[in-house]
Amino acid sequence: CFTASSGQAALAVLAAEEIDLAVVDVMMPDMSGLDLFTEVKEKFPRTAVLFVSAEDRIDVAVSQIKGGALDYLVKPVDKAKLIEAVNEALEKQSEYLEKFGHQQHLEELLVHQSKALENKVREVRSLNRKFAELSEANASPGSAGIVIKPEPELPGAS
Repeated sequence: CFTASSGQAALAVLAAEEIDLAVVDVMMPDMSGLDLFTEVKEKFPRTAVLFVSAEDRIDVAVSQIKGGALDYLVKPVDKAKLIEAVNEALEKQSEYLEKFGHQQHLEELLVHQSKALENKVREVRSLNRKFAELSEANASPGSAGIVIKPEPELPGAS
């Protein structure tokens, strides 16, 4: 568990540590919690955000939750309610990270398959050039022909 006394301090902690959940006050000394939330979403998308505020503003709460915050609690926050909100937020974040992990794996697999396909395309193009060169050489008068036949099957081979 880490604490930060300002938005900049929070960003420094987030840059240094892997944080699953940030509980952010809307009002902070150097930047608003809303501005911090924007930076967290951009720079640390794996970190979930739970807002607390002394202001009971439904419009702010709704906009932040629509923007990706997991909850918005009004101070003074009941300890049991805070624990419940943190547990729910961590559960939602765990589900998100699981989906994110699957998506990341699929993206890595796609990149790998794309590279393998690119290599095969280069190989086919190289073989096509060689075949074209051989075809030209065989079309010249007085050149020996090349015949490509499949290898005969050996007895007992399947």
